[in-house]
Amino acid sequence: VRARFNTEDLGAGADVFASVQIRDILEVVDVSNEDVWMAVPLGDTTAQCVPSCAYVFKEMARQSENEATQRIWGTYGLVREVPASAPPRPISIIGAEKGRVTQVLQLLPGILKDMKLVFPVPHTTRAPRDGER
Repeated sequence: VRARFNTEDLGAGADVFASVQIRDILEVVDVSNEDVWMAVPLGDTTAQCVPSCAYVFKEMARQSENEATQRIWGTYGLVREVPASAPPRPISIIGAEKGRVTQVLQLLPGILKDMKLVFPVPHTTRAPRDGER
């Protein structure tokens, strides 16, 4: 799961939990306790105590009277593991030719270094205008 909260935002009782930051990814290994889950942080091998969804919701309700704020905070989001054998997912970058999409792509070499780039060939079904091939 991906955390959508910081443990330090949960109040004084949260100091019994391992530190969880927004966007941390955890593999939950035990949910048998209503308030405490055991989870292994991504890249670690040791399970730690983290607040359960129920605990986070209780703390949000205690701290906030505004129901909309409670929904915005959130608890955990599901993270889907993509196997290494999965085919790559295409990314489309679209723009007018006068916007020089190719030049924009060249400004992103670090992001695109391992990607195979394919460029479309512009075409139309209309007859060529004067001066066009």
